[in-house]
Amino acid sequence: MIGSSSHFTHHTQLSFFYAFVVAASVLTFFIFQPYISTLIVAASIAVAAMPLYSWLHFRLRTTSNWPAAFLATLILLLLIAGPVSFFAVTAVEEARVVYVDVRAGEDTILGPLAGGVEELFKKLNPRADFDLEALVSSGASWLFEHSATIFSGAATISFHILLALVAIFFVFLRGTAMEKSILALSPLDDSYDLEVLDKLRRAVISIVRGALLIALIQGVLAGLGFLIFGVPNPAFWGSIAVVSALLPGIGTALVLAPAILYLFLTGSVGAAVGLLVWGVIVVGLVDNIFLPRLLSHGIRLHPMILLLAVIGGINFFGLSGFILGPLTVSLLVALLDLYPLITRGKMPTHAAHT
Repeated sequence: MIGSSSHFTHHTQLSFFYAFVVAASVLTFFIFQPYISTLIVAASIAVAAMPLYSWLHFRLRTTSNWPAAFLATLILLLLIAGPVSFFAVTAVEEARVVYVDVRAGEDTILGPLAGGVEELFKKLNPRADFDLEALVSSGASWLFEHSATIFSGAATISFHILLALVAIFFVFLRGTAMEKSILALSPLDDSYDLEVLDKLRRAVISIVRGALLIALIQGVLAGLGFLIFGVPNPAFWGSIAVVSALLPGIGTALVLAPAILYLFLTGSVGAAVGLLVWGVIVVGLVDNIFLPRLLSHGIRLHPMILLLAVIGGINFFGLSGFILGPLTVSLLVALLDLYPLITRGKMPTHAAHT
């Protein structure tokens, strides 16, 4: 009854309140569940692109944050969303061509390569049953067959892209306030919270601005080289190069080397030499030129862990797992680093010096 709640104990009132909080949280989770991965990916991109926002804010010299936030979001749209969407659509269409050509037995880039590569594998392992054409055909088939599912939801994809852009804008605009809200809600000491947030921020820099962006740049440059020097279906093979760029110790050479060999075997010696030079100078030096700058304040996951995190993330989260997989592993690493400090009641290193 109204005005008669005083006979309930404080413990009962707290239990009642917590039950309401849990119920509301569960319902809210299910409401936002379809968009959580999009929002996390958007926040990760915004954190990685924060230097761009800070530079624009400094150059514009305005007291308001929204002009710099709007321009930074627009630049990300023009530099990332547009080219990546075009590259993906072209790659899927070329995957269809590769799949149809292989099934029909027509001449493709695989024809001159298949015999030589399979013979090499047999020499290395006589028991090996390696069918290069069947392997690539199955990969192209998977990409083509799933393209219908991907592009049939064009409206849904457009909505998620729009949602991501809005989220990126608000992270630029209200990022500091969001961080303070997280600190206020967390029951941990602020020093631990700041340590976790700092490790996550550096992990995002490493993942988004480092490994994944470098892989994307190298894949696009490899695809451009394929286009320039006459390799069939350059966008499809460029998309394969994006994935191979994540492989430790191998990288884009896994795709570039067969393409160069194909050009040699088909008599295009000049083009083969040109693609070799392109691969060494343009594609190969991306690691040496861009990576140190992109990772100047980042932390690295072991390449094999990163690769497994990307593959497992895509398998579990879908396409957004390209970022969410490594980010989840990085969060676990950050928490494991803090575990001995929390259990012993010690302050993180940076907090001890403040």
